[in-house]
Amino acid sequence: LDSPGIIPAKFLTQEVAVHLAICDDIGAASYDTILVAAALIDEVRKVGFSLPSYVDLGGFFRRYQMSIGTMSGEEYIFRLAQNKFLGLELQAAERVLDDWRKGRLGLMSLEPPPAIPYHTGYYRALGVKKGVEARAIKSAYRDKARVLHPDAGGDPDEWTRVNHAYTVLSDVGARGRYDAHGLIWDIQIGNYRVLNDGEQPPTIRSVASSMGQKLLSAGGGWRPVAKVRKGQLRMPLISAGGGKGSILTKAPSRPPMRRRRVDAAGGRVEQEVEEDELDRLLG
Repeated sequence: LDSPGIIPAKFLTQEVAVHLAICDDIGAASYDTILVAAALIDEVRKVGFSLPSYVDLGGFFRRYQMSIGTMSGEEYIFRLAQNKFLGLELQAAERVLDDWRKGRLGLMSLEPPPAIPYHTGYYRALGVKKGVEARAIKSAYRDKARVLHPDAGGDPDEWTRVNHAYTVLSDVGARGRYDAHGLIWDIQIGNYRVLNDGEQPPTIRSVASSMGQKLLSAGGGWRPVAKVRKGQLRMPLISAGGGKGSILTKAPSRPPMRRRRVDAAGGRVEQEVEEDELDRLLG
């Protein structure tokens, strides 16, 4: 992973480089396949323990009849090679990477959307502890307003932060969801927020089913955008009801050549193509 020209020099850690190798975004000659496959298993275990809804740990058992359990990535590759590939670790590693890249191990995400499940910043913004009564929150908000409100000469940014915290904590339902789930990342607004009323915490399946996220997940989420074959552009279409179709468009032809003539003075002047000839060329 240290090959010059393969990984940009601005990457300060190897974590991003390993993810690129796992997803087959860099050439196979630039990394050790066995180590990358082991790193994949370690990453799956790490995400599975912190956010189990974003990985399918049972996919390895269904595929190889071997659960990951508490094994490290290197140990899993070694045992898989002994049980299924006649001791050949390279073949075992290649199979694991290929199965993950093609979604045969199930829906998984190495980089789930960021979340802060134990966020308490809203309480700290008001200067109260978690679990206090609603009247204590209201009293703390009034004390902050006397000092931080822009009309009183306070900092507008700090006042916005306090006001947003009070908006969440003063709502019984929003406060309950905040205490239970913390903050989730909303890709539409590009910021963290509290779950809406009736909204479930995001999982890998809910993210994969959202428009615009299918291209980022393994497990059948990939959809080809367009293909060019024999001079035709083929664009697949998938309707909301599950219907499928495609559009075939003719590849653009070369523009008609302009004829040139030489005038009496010897200078070259471009001559426009006749309209009937232009129609014939365009078909």
